[in-house]
Amino acid sequence: MDFRKILFWTTRIFTILIVLFFYLFIAKSFAEQFNIYSFLMSSVPGTILLLTLILSWRWENFGILFFLYGLGYFGLATSQKVSWISVVIISVPLCISGILFFTSFLNSKKKKKPRK
Repeated sequence: MDFRKILFWTTRIFTILIVLFFYLFIAKSFAEQFNIYSFLMSSVPGTILLLTLILSWRWENFGILFFLYGLGYFGLATSQKVSWISVVIISVPLCISGILFFTSFLNSKKKKKPRK
């Protein structure tokens, strides 16, 4: 298997696992007494990541921008409100996903050769 294909699929599978991790928070709303507000608020981060994954599947630039710049915004916006370990648990997988999208983007550009 080609390195580009391995990198392509590793990036997408890793991001799918991140989305599933965020959707696990929805289960918390079912564990307690069901509340529609709690359900909707728990599903927002996972839904945003799912939409980002769908757009990034085709346009890797979008994934790079969202995961790296969005990560910076998330870190700055929440670092004073929650503990640093919570920020690290959320931020590190997103940062790895952004780096994987970036390397996948660079490798996909190398394979395209100019037409004569």
